[in-house]
Amino acid sequence: MSSSLIRPLEGRVRAKRVRMNRQLVVDSRTLGAPMAYTLAAENLSSSGLLLHVGSSWKTPFQVNTLLEMLVDPQGTVLERPVPCIGRVVRLTTSDGRETQLGVHIVQMEAKDQAAWEKAVVDLGAMGQERVRALPRAGG
Repeated sequence: MSSSLIRPLEGRVRAKRVRMNRQLVVDSRTLGAPMAYTLAAENLSSSGLLLHVGSSWKTPFQVNTLLEMLVDPQGTVLERPVPCIGRVVRLTTSDGRETQLGVHIVQMEAKDQAAWEKAVVDLGAMGQERVRALPRAGG
């Protein structure tokens, strides 16, 4: 089973973000822990995801927490579920107490990486098509 490390954070160029127009669910758990938290992805990129926790409950995740993730466990948005390991790199809480987790993908199997990158390209193209379909101002 070959796995690959995703691009390191040091000296990185921020990857283009793809905003989600459909609900993308991510089952997340602290590495080796039995309890999973189902979170929604707000956006994704080739190197990570922005996860939405909400205000009604808390997760035990802090910056630098390693997460086992299964992205799209039901296969409703991506062509199949994608397992990976990520690291929380950013945690923000808004005034309304909504929490977001910035997660950098640090490892995934080569076959899963191909599926992930295809999904990022496909979802990005769908977003561009939606933008092109909007009426132009003044025209």
